[in-house]
Amino acid sequence: MSSAAPSPVRFGFALATGLVLIAVGTVLAFENAGIQVPAAVTRLWPLLFVLVGAGRLAQRGLLRVGGHLLIFLGLFLTGLMHRPETTLSLAGPVGLLWLGVIITLRALRPAGPPAAPDASTPNASPTCD
Repeated sequence: MSSAAPSPVRFGFALATGLVLIAVGTVLAFENAGIQVPAAVTRLWPLLFVLVGAGRLAQRGLLRVGGHLLIFLGLFLTGLMHRPETTLSLAGPVGLLWLGVIITLRALRPAGPPAAPDASTPNASPTCD
């Protein structure tokens, strides 16, 4: 009987998201219980989203929208804590600009190699008429 070796744990998006939620929940529980949490922790926790987003971009490519959305969310939440009026007035336009740049860069990148014709599809080879 052979036993398969356990697969190594990968530090991926799901694990990072779970750890961020645990950290945020812990800080909020401490605050609600009356336990003092350092101000730097309570004001800078949204930057965890920025770190997870940057890690996702590094892992999956700079033009992946999900990583940029996490970075935007972290910066938005941080901005709400420091300058809410300015953040709310700029979030929409900056978000649209940011998303537009990413979509445009994705559209302008060179196409990959052409896909090989599927052998199961009839008439997969080009014909001349």
